[in-house]
Amino acid sequence: MKQLLLLLFLAPMLLPAQEITESPLVVSRQLFLPAEYYVGDSVELRLTLEGVDPDSLEIPSALPDVPWIEIRDISIGKDSVGSELTIHFTTYMPGTRTLPSIILGEGKVLEGVKIHASSILDDTNAPFSSARGQLLLPGTSVGLILFGLLIFLGPVLTLLMAGKGRRFFRSIMERHRGRRPARIFYKRLRELEDNFDKIAGRDFYFTMTGILRSYLTQRTGEDFLSATSREFGFLCDRFFDDQALIAALTEMDHISDGVKFGGERVHANRKRHDLALLKDVASYVERRAEGRHSSNRRNGRGDV
Repeated sequence: MKQLLLLLFLAPMLLPAQEITESPLVVSRQLFLPAEYYVGDSVELRLTLEGVDPDSLEIPSALPDVPWIEIRDISIGKDSVGSELTIHFTTYMPGTRTLPSIILGEGKVLEGVKIHASSILDDTNAPFSSARGQLLLPGTSVGLILFGLLIFLGPVLTLLMAGKGRRFFRSIMERHRGRRPARIFYKRLRELEDNFDKIAGRDFYFTMTGILRSYLTQRTGEDFLSATSREFGFLCDRFFDDQALIAALTEMDHISDGVKFGGERVHANRKRHDLALLKDVASYVERRAEGRHSSNRRNGRGDV
C-alpha cells in the first residue's frame, strides 16, 4: 500500500513535462506599401490573419534584432475576416528573404513571411561605371571656344589692325563720328518742323539759329555759338566758298536778329524759306567733308 501511494506521488514527476507547442499563424493576404521597394526604403507590410481573434495576439516586448533588417514597429488590428498585423521595417539586403519569426503570444508565431527588396544593380546586371570626368562650371565651354577663336584670329586681327586694315577701320570710325553732328542737326530740324505751327516767331528763330550755330561749331571747330552777327559773317566767309550761300546766311541771320531782339514779325513763308536754307547749308558742309575725306584717303592720310 505504501508503495502504491509513493508511486502515485511521484508519478507527475516521472512523466515527461508537457511542452507548450507554438502553432504558426496562417497568413491569408499580404500587402506591401509601396508595392516595390529598394534597399533602405521604409516599408509597411499588412498581413491578414484569417480566423484569428486580435485579442488573442500580443505584441512582443522585444522585436527581432537581425543585422539585415530593422523592424521598427508592429501593430495589431481587427479585420473583417480576423486580424490584421501591420509591420514597419527597412531592409538593408537586396533579394528575397524570410522575415525573422515573431512570437505574438502564447503558442502563436508568425514565420515564413517572404519579402523582396529590389536593387538597381540586380535588375540591370550592369558593371560599375567608370569614374566621371570633372564637371565644368557653366559657361566654361563657351569661354574655351571664344579663347580658341581669339588664339586663332588674334594674329589675323593684329595684322589687319597694324596695316591697311587699321587705316580702313579707323577711317570707318572717323566717318561715323564725323557724321554725328549732321545726324543731330537733322533730328533737331525735324522736331522744329513738326512744331512749326505751334512755335511763335521769336522762339522759332531762337531755336533755328541755335541748331545752325551748334552744327557749324561742331563741324568747323570755330565758335559759331557765341559769335555776333558781324563775327558770324566773317566765319561764313572763311569756311564757305559759295558766295550766294554766304549772302543767304547773312540775310537770314540779320532777319533772325530783328525777330529775336527787335520784335519784328515775319511771314510763315519766310520761316519755311529759312528752314530750307539750313538744309542747303548742311548739305554743302557734308559734301565738303566727304570730299576732304576722299582726298585724304587717296593721299594715304587717315584723318578727314
